[in-house]
Amino acid sequence: MADILLVAFVLASVAILLRRGHERRVSRRRVLEQARGQAHELPAMLPLPDAAELPGADPSRPIHVRSPAVIEGRAERWPCPVCEGDMRSQGQQVETLGGRRLRVVQLRCVRCGFARPAYFSLEQPASGQGEAPN
Repeated sequence: MADILLVAFVLASVAILLRRGHERRVSRRRVLEQARGQAHELPAMLPLPDAAELPGADPSRPIHVRSPAVIEGRAERWPCPVCEGDMRSQGQQVETLGGRRLRVVQLRCVRCGFARPAYFSLEQPASGQGEAPN
C-alpha cells in the first residue's frame, strides 16, 4: 500500500513539474512575441526628437573626428532616441555633401529597430563645435 502511495506521489510531482515547465515556456514565448510586436510599434507610438537634438544627425552639423578608426565607436556611443536602447552600426560610406566629404554611418537600434544616419567629418572643427565627447 505504501508503495502505491509513493508511486502516486512521484507521478503527481512529475506532472506538476512538467506543467510548470510548460507554463514557463509558454510565458517566455508570449513575452518574446509581445516584445517583437512592440518593437515594430515603438517608433510610431513615441514622438521622435528633432534632428537638431541628435548628434551628427544633420549633414550640416557632422561630428568631427580625427581618425576614421573611431567613427563606429563614437556613433554607437549615443542611445536610441526612441527607446534608449543600444545603437549598432549597419555600415558606413563616404558621401560628398555641400562640397564636403562626410562619413555616413547607418545606425539601427537593437531593441526597437529605429534607424538613422550619423554624419562624421574628418576635418578639425574651427571653434570646437560639434565635437563628440571623449
